[in-house]
Amino acid sequence: MSRLSLKEELEVLRAVCVAARRAYTRSRRRRLRDLDNEDRLYAAYIEAKATLTARMGAAQDHARAEMLESLDTDPFGRPYKAARNKLRPWGPPVAETLEPTLLDGVKQFRTTSDERPAVCGPIGRGGSPGDGG
Repeated sequence: MSRLSLKEELEVLRAVCVAARRAYTRSRRRRLRDLDNEDRLYAAYIEAKATLTARMGAAQDHARAEMLESLDTDPFGRPYKAARNKLRPWGPPVAETLEPTLLDGVKQFRTTSDERPAVCGPIGRGGSPGDGG
């Protein structure tokens, strides 16, 4: 049997947990409740939930160790910036890329304009405004 990737394994465990929870809640909604079956389904749900939670914790520990390992190999590169929340999308700020005259016009418009933009009418089915839409 092939080994599942971590993501696939978590998806399977999550699906098992959700199925167990649904089976348990379905049994509780029944008019004639079987308490022994309900207890068995609840125990199965708790076990699936504990397994999923433990595996998610292990996955987080693994990811953290992997990040720290990559931090050791490249101390001031991408992992360092990720840890410090300093990753930014590439590209200069918009204000630096605009031509100075255009930037001045935008600044002037933003500070002096009290007018609202034009409001479009409702979208009809085509035709002219006087023919009833």
